[in-house]
Amino acid sequence: GFFTVETIPTLEKIILPPESKLFKNNSLVARFKGILPHLGIVSIRFNTFDRINNDTLHFKIINEDNTEWFYEGSYKTDQFQPKKLFPFGFPEVPDSEGKTFVVILTSESGSPSSSVAVSRDLPIITTRYVLNLSTLKQKPILLFRFIGYKATNFISDLRFISYLMISFLPLCLYLLIYKKVKNRFGLFAFVMFGILIGIPRMASPPIVEIFSAVAVISLTILTIIFIRKIIRYNSKNV
Repeated sequence: GFFTVETIPTLEKIILPPESKLFKNNSLVARFKGILPHLGIVSIRFNTFDRINNDTLHFKIINEDNTEWFYEGSYKTDQFQPKKLFPFGFPEVPDSEGKTFVVILTSESGSPSSSVAVSRDLPIITTRYVLNLSTLKQKPILLFRFIGYKATNFISDLRFISYLMISFLPLCLYLLIYKKVKNRFGLFAFVMFGILIGIPRMASPPIVEIFSAVAVISLTILTIIFIRKIIRYNSKNV
């Protein structure tokens, strides 16, 4: 949602299971401090070893100011995606800012042939805060912080950047044609555009990520070259 903000917490303590693998009774323990109010999700990145694992992880979270666990829940590992963050949701904590939380994740039946591991890809853990308009209106400083975190979320989202570049490239092509800049590079760029956009739709997930990254870099370079050629053309014909 628009008022949801994802952050990377500073982990005050993290204890990983041996080799990061969650076998039976092995646990991940993480301790962090809330950055904003209304904490509602803690996401953890897992390595599924590219297989469907039949295990159940027991998740629980506590605010260190309390003596009882705030929330507990069990989750089947067959729904985890390779190297992706899995969200563990719980009732919002309105006063989470500045509070210290402890998360414990324990395997109930993990085995060498059917278990997940905590991924080493960063970030390992993220937190999400679900703010609301009334809270932001009451606290102007919180509003500015929200805008900063939200902007960071957009910039770090590869899909968002890809869509943004794809949206602007047709404008560059239009300007190229409108200004009658005749060269073969335009045709080459148009073909490359079609290839970079079309291939990921027919590929498997790992290849999609690779081609998406290549697409962003390539489209950025092409756009810069387009603009430079247009500027040079205009300067020669003024």
